[in-house]
Amino acid sequence: MDLLSTYPPAQLTVARGQGCYLYDETDRAYLDLLSGLWCCALGHGHPRFVAALQEQLGRLINLHTLTGSVEIARATDRLATILPPHLSRATWLNTGSEAVELALKIAQLAHPADGIVVWERGYYGATNLASSLSRPAGDNWYEPPSWRVPAPHCSRCPAGARYPECDFLCLDRAMEPVERVAAVLYEPVMGSGGVIVPPPGYGHRVQEWARRLGALLILEEVTTGMGRTGRWFGFQHEDMQPDILVLGKVLGNGLPVAAVVTTTAVEAGCGDRLHHVQSHQNDPWSGAVAATVIDILREDELVERSAALGQQLLAQLDDLAQCSPALAEARGLGLMAALELADGQTGPALQAHLLGQGILADYKASCQCLRLFPPYIIRPEQIARVVAAIGAFLDGHA
Repeated sequence: MDLLSTYPPAQLTVARGQGCYLYDETDRAYLDLLSGLWCCALGHGHPRFVAALQEQLGRLINLHTLTGSVEIARATDRLATILPPHLSRATWLNTGSEAVELALKIAQLAHPADGIVVWERGYYGATNLASSLSRPAGDNWYEPPSWRVPAPHCSRCPAGARYPECDFLCLDRAMEPVERVAAVLYEPVMGSGGVIVPPPGYGHRVQEWARRLGALLILEEVTTGMGRTGRWFGFQHEDMQPDILVLGKVLGNGLPVAAVVTTTAVEAGCGDRLHHVQSHQNDPWSGAVAATVIDILREDELVERSAALGQQLLAQLDDLAQCSPALAEARGLGLMAALELADGQTGPALQAHLLGQGILADYKASCQCLRLFPPYIIRPEQIARVVAAIGAFLDGHA
């Protein structure tokens, strides 16, 4: 039996992982610049993380909804210490896609409208509704009424304007005709779309539009949350106040843990109509994983490390972009970065070159970007090695 073909074939068969490295069956090491699939911020085989999981496996994994657990209570308390006080209601799920679906379900229960505002080049998940919102034509599945806002890519401004004189013209033009929407679904940085970082003030304008429309502001932080941008949450770069927050990826450090967090006002707006039960909702296993991740991130100051090393990474990538005509742009925030290639042919060759050098990175053809999401434990000399390998390839293809 073979795997169902749902994505391109694997380029590498991995036998084990340790720290920032993956090892193939011959024990050759590969520097993992993707943190698994953007999840393993603590690296692979983190000893404290592994020990906590081993202990929990021997204690408790799954419970019926008739029972609660100390693990979920602990994880919820930990999450409260890093969130603003108004976000005081949480439920624990498995994947970001599930969490997005629940967030939209809550919004449509709490608000009489059914429309949703999303962004071009945004990615909201792989389930039916989330997938339909992630693509202009969907997957021929159900798609609710939606409005699509141009991606806030200032160097490729969809309105032909210049920041800051534009005063967010691209956003205002797209939002003016919007009406009867339940939710504005916004990613503080568009990871899947090519690590598009909005200009300062853009997030606040999004929030203003959500309030003006009477819609709930859902911040989709599956990728950007839990330190990836150099702050605990991407919305903290603009001090936004979400009505609903969606978390995943780093929250489980490679295990399927996600969360939806909202306010007492939103919960009250749903009345007695909110019913949502899954086999692994609010599992003690999920609670133990999330609490451990939060503790390690805080005690090892890994969020601050993400900010500092992210600045170093972006500065070095920007130096490459300034010097090489093969690169259109370097962009990023914290330890999420992208190199946009000037053409569609160079990127696959660059990815293959890096793999040959023992460096695992991701090239996405639709946005012509090499994307980097390294673990927060990456060292400065490892970043320098990556940049040198990219520079050597570009020199050889000048």
